[in-house]
Amino acid sequence: MNFTMKTHNITINDIKDFVNRQSPLLIPADNNTKASNYEFVEDVLVSICYLKLSRSDKGVVKQFLATNTGYKRAQVTRLINQYIKSGTVKLAPRKLGQNFKQVYTNSDIRLLARFDQLNEFMSGPATVMMLHDEYYLHRQEAYQKLANISSSHIYNLRNTNTYSTRIQRYQKTKPRTVSIGTRAKPEPNNQPGFIRVDSVHQGDRDKAKGVYYVNLVDEVTQWEVIMCLDSISERSMIPTLKLAINEFPFEVKGFHSDNGSEYINYQVAKLLIELNINLTKSRPRHSGDNGLGESKNGSVIRKTFGYTHIPITAHNVSRINLFLSEYLNPYLNYYRASAYRKTEVLSNGKIIHSYPHKDYQTPYQKLKSIDPRGEYLKPNTSFAKMDQVLYAKSTTQYLEEMQEAKTRMWDSLEPYKH
Repeated sequence: MNFTMKTHNITINDIKDFVNRQSPLLIPADNNTKASNYEFVEDVLVSICYLKLSRSDKGVVKQFLATNTGYKRAQVTRLINQYIKSGTVKLAPRKLGQNFKQVYTNSDIRLLARFDQLNEFMSGPATVMMLHDEYYLHRQEAYQKLANISSSHIYNLRNTNTYSTRIQRYQKTKPRTVSIGTRAKPEPNNQPGFIRVDSVHQGDRDKAKGVYYVNLVDEVTQWEVIMCLDSISERSMIPTLKLAINEFPFEVKGFHSDNGSEYINYQVAKLLIELNINLTKSRPRHSGDNGLGESKNGSVIRKTFGYTHIPITAHNVSRINLFLSEYLNPYLNYYRASAYRKTEVLSNGKIIHSYPHKDYQTPYQKLKSIDPRGEYLKPNTSFAKMDQVLYAKSTTQYLEEMQEAKTRMWDSLEPYKH
């Protein structure tokens, strides 16, 4: 049941159903002006005969009004007290002084909350870039105001009651010493094709292993390919790496990992030699050598799959890989904004690293910016083909479909069996 500003037919049972989430969210009005909110509060109080309600029911009504107006509970209590004393809820006389026009309405804040929840709460600068693309690139008119919002003001809106009412809110691989690969930090020289790789384990349960992920990230563009496998043994790792490397739109020239035995072994080395890819591994006391891969594990894989144990079965691995290839990997590369480091050498020789907000881009945008002619692309790949993927859906449309696919994936996974 949906209610408009005129709520003469609303009952206390309707309100209880809403509070218990048995009915859709009630939105008083699209513009949500102060006057319309006050009128909404008065209509509700009159319709349900507030003065005759029990104490517990009055508490439910306060919760309902706070959710639908965006007001804090204290403000709702003041409006109710005004109604008890005067029988009406009216705006107080305006005081002289400077008035500031509200730029972002409650509708804009609710839209931001929806976008954040679909996008799993990116940082402010990344969200700014993606909101900008949603309006100027994908022509989504609803994002007109949010397209020009500042990073700092995003955090202000996230702290509002209107926003909060809409939001439902690693163990590293052990190294071993093997004389395979070169201990060195890759030097891509602003060229794509130098990959950082790391593994993520979905956890144990009663000594039963969960599924594994292989996460490959290009150092320059941050183009990312994630694949699921049932173990990190040679039997599973070699074919998985072949498929993952083939997913990159450009030729892979370098392969860098930590010192985990799943990558530093003769089978992987043989595969990389066949593909003419140079193998390097992290240096001692240089924890940042594979920092990009580690950070993506936390910000992408753990955010998407959490730490819940997922049993190793052929069905589960297949369902997860289907979601990764059809939804998550394209989202990461065509829609999700990433931060890119800017390095500046001062006159005294000191090196300063920063991540300017204006440099936030998607991996696809970064790839086009450093390779506008497509010189690094594989022969069967072109920017024209890749543009078709990008422009097929807006960010919000893609996120909504991806979240639905994610739900279907979770529902289809085979549970743990004792």
